[in-house]
Amino acid sequence: MAQPGPTRRITGAQQSVVVCQGLVKIFKDFWMRDRARAVDGVTFEIRRGEVFGLLGPNGSGKST
Repeated sequence: MAQPGPTRRITGAQQSVVVCQGLVKIFKDFWMRDRARAVDGVTFEIRRGEVFGLLGPNGSGKST
């Protein structure tokens, strides 16, 4: 059985509440062929207490 690694205490300000690593979103057509690569390899982290905003023009797929 593997032994647990060293632990480190994370304070409230350092704690990640959202972590996204290598996100990819590809829209496909009716026949499931790749049609549009909307996001390719996006990585970000939001920590407790931070404010995050996603900006873009109307109809650009922010909520998708």
